[in-house]
Amino acid sequence: MSSDEAVPVNLQDPGRVLVIQSHRLPLPWPWIEDCLASVRRWAEVMGFQYRFLDDALFAGLPADIRRKTRTRPVVASDLARLLVLSQALQEGWHGALWLDADVL
Repeated sequence: MSSDEAVPVNLQDPGRVLVIQSHRLPLPWPWIEDCLASVRRWAEVMGFQYRFLDDALFAGLPADIRRKTRTRPVVASDLARLLVLSQALQEGWHGALWLDADVL
């Protein structure tokens, strides 16, 4: 298998799968914490690891991208999510899942 091919996730070792969520803090609505908590519980039940990021999500975006997306925050967050997921795989996680903060 070349380094460009996808590596299948081994669910026999779920501890090598990372679930990631983010939202700005403080959370603007109380119900978002309920959503985040439900995903944390699901990840725990599945044996996955969990990581929450606040606006640190955007720290990895290059300055020129931040400048170009200043008025388009959704585009900036999509690009930042891709970078965070890529970084997780480079860290050695077998799989990385992104779930939006409003997922129950």
